[in-house]
Order: sequence, then structure tokens, then C-alpha cells
Amino acid sequence: MHLVAIDHAAEDRSVTSQTIRNYIRRGQLKAYRAAGQRGHLVDIDEVRRVVTASRYGTFGPQAVVLPAPSNFSITGSDRA
Repeated sequence: MHLVAIDHAAEDRSVTSQTIRNYIRRGQLKAYRAAGQRGHLVDIDEVRRVVTASRYGTFGPQAVVLPAPSNFSITGSDRA
């Protein structure tokens, strides 16, 4: 476990510190307090996992989006 300040975790993942706090408030991320210090700390590895899951869903960043087959068509009310 590698604990860092919320601001550092937010910068590492290119999100706002409020986003990290929202994950904490929703119970998706656990926050810790160091004795005698102000502010909360979070596990950077856990932050990376939560933010990645939020961005990419269950597929992860390695998911590949393939083009639709040439015989694929949209019919009916789905057609734009």
C-alpha cells in the first residue's frame, strides 16, 4: 500500500481532487488519516484501479473496438 495525498492522486490520474473525494463518499475508495496531519490519504494503486474502471468499465483500457462487419445494417427506428 502506497498512501498519497488526495491532490497527488488526482494529479496522477488527471482528474480533480473533487472526483477522488466523490469516490470516497460513494464508498468506491477508502481514505486514511495520518496522526497529526491535515487531510486524507488514499492508496495510489487503488485510485488507479477505481479511475481506470470508471473510465473504461469492465473491459479495461486494453479493450479493442472493432469495426462493424460489412453486412451489418441498422433497420427500422434505429436508423439515424
